[in-house]
Amino acid sequence: MLKTLHRDKGYIHAILKAGYQNHRVFQRKLMIMIDAESLQAVNYMDNQPMLEIYDQFQASDQVTITKEEALGKIKELIEVKPYYVYNFEQKQYVLCGKIDCQHGVNAATGEVISLDDL
Repeated sequence: MLKTLHRDKGYIHAILKAGYQNHRVFQRKLMIMIDAESLQAVNYMDNQPMLEIYDQFQASDQVTITKEEALGKIKELIEVKPYYVYNFEQKQYVLCGKIDCQHGVNAATGEVISLDDL
């Protein structure tokens, strides 16, 4: 299915995508570069070789916990450190906070895990 048609550096770029795609991360896309004067295809780029790299990965398990429940489990483990960030409009440093956490929640099991163990 034709998604976009636009000009770039003297060429017409046609972006084609399939109607239904089941890839998890990236979607299959074909870009055809067409000479603007002769209307002949001069080159194309297909992202299929890149998608084949991801075929070896297995699909993740079904999510059983909501974002709010996950936050509740690691809320006590979240660290907020003071950081000064330069604000160009005010031309001075402003006190902000850096949020960090060394743990995460497995979305399939709800288990709190250390990021060092991954």
